Amino acid sequence: GRVRSGIEGVTFVQWADHDAGARYEVVAGGEERHLGRFADVFGIYEGDRLRMELLLDRQTGAPLVSRIYDGDGRIFRSATMVDFRPYASAAKLADAGDGEFEVIVSGDVEVDLPDLAAGYRRTDVYVGPEGVLQAYYTDGLFSFSVFVLDGVRRLEDLAVGRFVDLAGARYLVRVEATELWTLWNDATATYVLVGDLPPDHLEAVLAELPRPERPGFLARLWRRFFG
Repeated sequence: GRVRSGIEGVTFVQWADHDAGARYEVVAGGEERHLGRFADVFGIYEGDRLRMELLLDRQTGAPLVSRIYDGDGRIFRSATMVDFRPYASAAKLADAGDGEFEVIVSGDVEVDLPDLAAGYRRTDVYVGPEGVLQAYYTDGLFSFSVFVLDGVRRLEDLAVGRFVDLAGARYLVRVEATELWTLWNDATATYVLVGDLPPDHLEAVLAELPRPERPGFLARLWRRFFG
C-alpha cells in the first residue's frame, strides 16, 4: 500500500485476494439505526459459532459498529462510530494526493514462516527498514502481520506489556485499542505478531509459528563449562 506521512489516507497499489467463503458464512440479521442512520445487520459465522457482527450503513456500506466474538461466544472486541459524516471525510481524502509517500511493495523474499497457519494463508512478504521482514496472513476475514527481526532482542525494549502463557509457551503481549501485539524470541530471531484475532485463533496460529526458546541458552552453557 501507499501511505501519506500523516494519516489522511491509504492508496493500494496491489493486493492479494483470499476467499473467506470456505471458512465463514454471512447471515443477514435485519436492520438497526445508529447515529440516526439506517444500518443493515450481518452476522459472520464460522460453522455455528458467531465470529463477527457488523452494522453497515445502508447508504455508504461503511461499518458503523463491529463486534468480534471469542471461541466461547463472548464479545472480545467492539468498535463503534461516535460520529459519521461520510461526505466531509471524502472531501479531505480528495486532497491526499499531494506530498511525499512511502511505498512498500511485496516481492520474492524468503522467510522461515509457514505458508499456512491455522487456516490463515501467507499472502505477501515485505522487506522494511533495516532488513525487517513482514509477512502478511489472512483467512479472508481476520488478518495479522508477523515481523521478523534478526537477532535476539530484549522484548521489554520493544513493547510495554505483560508475559502470558499462550499455546503452551510464554509470550509478551501488548494490548492496543485496535490491535494486539504478541512478541517472542527463538534462538536466532525476534518475532512480533500484530493483529486483531479472536483469542482461540491466536493460540492456534502461535502453535504453528516458530516457537519461543530460551535465547542463547546453549551458548551460555558452553561458556560456563568451557570458558
